[in-house]
Amino acid sequence: EQITITGWINASELSGQILDFRIHAYKVGLDISLKPQGCFEIRASSSRNDQPQKVRIPFRTTDDWHHIILMVDFPEDRIRFWLDKNEIEHDTPLSFARPFFERGLPEQQDVIGGTIDKTSGFKGQLDDLRFFRRALSDREIDEIY
Repeated sequence: EQITITGWINASELSGQILDFRIHAYKVGLDISLKPQGCFEIRASSSRNDQPQKVRIPFRTTDDWHHIILMVDFPEDRIRFWLDKNEIEHDTPLSFARPFFERGLPEQQDVIGGTIDKTSGFKGQLDDLRFFRRALSDREIDEIY
């Protein structure tokens, strides 16, 4: 099972949480944030017993619109990321506990554009966010951009 998120981003600062989703209780399910070091940080877990897997993708541009696609592939232990239609490769080894996303009973609401505790909000604009419980084909990726 895969999860795909697509959307447009215009960051005014290289900091802040873009998505903050929980998988069970207070445990990370899927988080996307911008870090001051100039990167996206993506953390994902497949179940409440899974340790969050983390990937960092370089990103140093502010005040301009960019299209992003994030695909978490649990069976293949992969996180794929596209920026403006170009796939950004990384060599971070990942190992999810389960080959699917097993959502439990989160005790916190999912948040777009900030964190649950409202301490690290995204500074900028988001547009046309789309969420899929599957991988997108190459053709769909071309068409969505």
